[in-house]
Parts: sequence; C-alpha cells; structure tokens
Amino acid sequence: MVGTYLLVSSANQSLHERFNKQLLDAAKGASDSLAQAEVQQIAGLRAMIYTQGFSEALSGGDRNKLSALAAPQALNYGFDRVVVVSSDAVPLLALPQKPGQSSSATATAPGLTALANAALHPSGTLDKVSAVVNTSDGNFFYTGGPVRSGDKIVGAALVGTDMSRLLRQVERDSLSDGAVFYGRNGAPVEETLTAAKSTQSITALPASWYDDIVANPKAPVRFRTLSLPDGTYLEALGIVQGRGMSNQPPGLYGVMLSTRALDSRLQDNLGLLLLVFGFALVSIIVTGGLLATWIDRPVNQLVAASGQVAIGNLDISVSTARHDELGVLAMRFNDMVAGLRQLLFVKDLFGRFVSPEVSARLLAGQIELGGEQRTVTILFSDLREFTRLSEEHSAHEIVDLLNEYFRIIIHAARQNGGIVNKFGGDSTLIVFGAPMDMADHADRALATAIAMRDGLATLNAHRSLEGWEVLRQGIGINTGPVIAGQVGSEDRMEYTVIGDAVNLASRLQAMTKDLPGCDVVFSEATHAALVAPSNFNYSDQGLVEVRGKQQDVQIYTLIGSAPEPGVSPARAKGSAQTGKSGGSLVAPAMRSAR
Repeated sequence: MVGTYLLVSSANQSLHERFNKQLLDAAKGASDSLAQAEVQQIAGLRAMIYTQGFSEALSGGDRNKLSALAAPQALNYGFDRVVVVSSDAVPLLALPQKPGQSSSATATAPGLTALANAALHPSGTLDKVSAVVNTSDGNFFYTGGPVRSGDKIVGAALVGTDMSRLLRQVERDSLSDGAVFYGRNGAPVEETLTAAKSTQSITALPASWYDDIVANPKAPVRFRTLSLPDGTYLEALGIVQGRGMSNQPPGLYGVMLSTRALDSRLQDNLGLLLLVFGFALVSIIVTGGLLATWIDRPVNQLVAASGQVAIGNLDISVSTARHDELGVLAMRFNDMVAGLRQLLFVKDLFGRFVSPEVSARLLAGQIELGGEQRTVTILFSDLREFTRLSEEHSAHEIVDLLNEYFRIIIHAARQNGGIVNKFGGDSTLIVFGAPMDMADHADRALATAIAMRDGLATLNAHRSLEGWEVLRQGIGINTGPVIAGQVGSEDRMEYTVIGDAVNLASRLQAMTKDLPGCDVVFSEATHAALVAPSNFNYSDQGLVEVRGKQQDVQIYTLIGSAPEPGVSPARAKGSAQTGKSGGSLVAPAMRSAR
C-alpha cells in the first residue's frame, strides 16, 4: 500500500509540473502573439502615415483622397478599423463606414476620442499609443500615431483590430483553451470561451492585482483558478506590451487551460497504478505497448512530414491536438513550415517590387549604398489625360485601368530586358543597361516602345468593343550617363537611377503632346547609341528647344506598326524638315534656337 501511495504521489506531481509548464508556455505564446500583433499594427500605421500624399490630403481635409490612400493599406495589413482625425481632433475618415453614417458618427466613441488626443500630443520619443476602445460595433485594439508635415503635426491616424479576432489568434498561438483581455480596472473586456457566452462568467481580478502586475513586470507569472459553468480553468496573467494611455500598458491578458484533462489523467493514473498493483506483469506489457503506440504515432507523423518538407512540399502540417511536449513540438514544426512558406512568399513579393535582375544582385550583395556611374537608356512613359480620367471614373475603375496599362508596359520591358524602375501614378520609368550590362540598350528601349505601342493598340481594340474610350500614351527615350544604385539609408533603400539623362527623357515624353500623330520621341544620344539603326523606322525632327537645357536637342520620332488613336492637333506652328523615314512631325517653332 505504501508503495502504491508513493507511485501515485510521484505520478500526480509529475502531471502537475507538466501542466504548469504547459501553462507557462501558453503564457509566453500569448505574449509573443500580442507583441507580434502590435508590431503588425505599428508597421501598417507607419506605412499608411508615410504613404505619399497622405499628410497633404490630411492637411487639406480631402476625405476622398484619404480614403483612397488608407483603404489599400487597411486591406493589406488586415485592419478592421481605420480612423483619421485632423489636428483639432475632428474625424475626417472612418473605415469601414456604415451606409449613411458620417465619419464623425463612427469615430466619436469616448475612448477613441481620448486615444486620438493622446496621438495628437505625443510625449517623449515614442509617439505611438495603443488602447482597447469599446464602440457600438464591439471592442477594438487600436494603435494611433501623429501625422506630420515637416515638424508640424497635421492630424492623427488610428488603426484597429477586432478584439475577438485578436484573442482567437492569441488562443491558437498559445495552444490554450481560452484567452481574456482585462482593462485597467481589472475587469474582463473580451474573452474567447464559447461555453461561457459572456464576460460576466469570468470574474474581475482581485483588488490590487492589476496594479501589482503592472508595477512588477519582471515578477513571476501570476496564476489563479477560475470556476466557470463548463468547468475549472487555471489562468496565467501577463502584461500586454506596448505604450498605452498615460504611459501605462494597454491592459493585461490571461490564458487558460482546462483542468479536465489533468483531472482525467490523475484518475487514469490512479486506476492504472491499482491495476499494476493487482496485475503487475500483464499491466506492464499492455500499458507499455499502448504508451509506445501513443508516443510513436505523432513522432512518425513528424518524421513523415519532415520528409515532405525536405523534398520541397510546404503545404503540409501535423496535428497539434495534444497538450504535451509532443503537441508543442508539433506546433513548433508547423510554425517552422509556416515560416518557410512566408519566406518564399516574401521572396516572391520582393520580386514583384524589384526586378529579378536587381533582386539577384541585391541578395548577392553586389549593389551597395551610393551606386555607380553607368551609361544607360531611359524610357519614360505617361498616360495622356489621366487627370480627366480620374475625375470621370471611380477609384476602382482607375486602378483596373492602370493595372491593364501597366501589364502591357511590364510585359514589353521584360521581353526586351528592361528594368521597370518605378511607377509614379500613371507614369513609368524603365532602365536599359543597369544593373546588368547590355551593349544594345538603346535598341532594346526602342523595341520596348514599339511593343508598348502595339500592346496599347490591342487593349484599345478591346476597350472600343466594350464601349470604353481608348487610351493614349507618350514615350520619351534618352541615353546618357547616370548614377545607378541604392539610394536612401541602411533602414530603407531604393534602387534607382539619377542624372540629367533621366530628366531629359521626361522632357522628351512631354514633347509628344505637341507633336501631331506622334507618341514616341527619342534623342540624338539614343540615335547615336543604336547598334542596328536599320531595324527601326524613324523621322529626324532636327534641333528643338527643351525646357531646362542650355543647348538645343536633336530629336527623332519613332514610326511603328500601331499609330495612336484620336491624336489631338499640335499646339506648335511653322514648317517642318524631313528625317530618315518620312516627313517631319514637328514645327520649326519647337525647333528654333533660343
């Protein structure tokens, strides 16, 4: 009997220790999950605040532009709410907004107003502030920060995540049975226990617990036992990291594990030990076989899954239903596979924003901050009458139009080895000859212009059939020395080209507006750099005056297979000269010396 008692006591103590360790692991997982959520919100908030034109739209009170700039960022970062206020805390934008409801009606919750004021008046070096705000639509975890134009604060932006969704994520990440958020008075604000149905089943923290935990962030994790309608839970409490109101944390979190499994296993241990006491040999054989199978199954699953990962199959996961070390190991394995998928996703996403050539050289460390001097050919394109199109069509229609147009440009550039360096609204800058050397960069630029012209003609044919107006573009091409490389700082860099050759390409593009029937203009420098000029049909337009240039520039117009539709008459006047392949399209008023 004494031996049985000692065996039962030892087994029970081991179960309790494992249960407590599991709860501590859950608390750490919850803390990491909440920290990651705040990092995500701050990253999204910064991306929104530093979006080009955001501060100007806020300064001017342009609600439509604020919505157009904020909505993509909110969708990209998965925000449930976005609120933008002016410098005097007047709501200008609230996303999403119910039909017929004004921004001020959506953003006037008392807690939201207080958070906006805190964001408008930052203290110290940390200018981001977080808080849980109760609104008519539920509880949301908001992070806010000031929007500056220079050194002046012109307003504030707040981004929010639904607390119920956030806590469900915390519950999954921590492998717990429930998660709770406690407000500054120690009362539960939001929870995930579906059986409890409401926070009234979870009691507030004992008096002074909230202040004690906040005042001693490095103290051991504090536990408490909760008796709820669906059973007994052991809860671990921790501080929600981040800067809240009045320089206090946003609140406390709690993660819970049900004691049902522990109680059940204690009873199982007692029965098992009594069975061992009565039938020692048989029980050892049976129990040993069962335990071996119980342990081997998840191990075999992990071995099989790791084999799949080794051959490149990342669409795999293992069960995390177990609440023990193997369950934690399975969760870590799934996290590792998810991290590998995320790495591949980031690499693919990186390739969408940076060309494969630039991406390869960046990853190989062959492009350093500062750049190098190269002789390249620059192609600058612009969509005609884009301002009018933007006024006459919705933002969604404009985005669809630009995506169709840019698809043509990207295809033409890649087909001829060009690097799409940047998009600027409706304009595009394409580089030939950097970062990879190419002897025929000028020829590739002209070939790209022809491919863009043909692609736009095909697109316009489809648009005409669907009853949409056709599009027109202007293209300027110039060759010359530039500085090509990374510009910025160690924290944020951009691969670009800088130099007068880029500026002249932009000026030549603008000239196409004044040349009747012309959509492509290139300079004498590009003409001189052609390796096979006989491959192209073009017209010599002579010397023209270019704004910002001290010397007149000799230009050529490219003749291709698809003329632009609906070309407006030229604004220049006078006689013309004849180039290589046909009559001149430019009047001497443009060609005259200054």
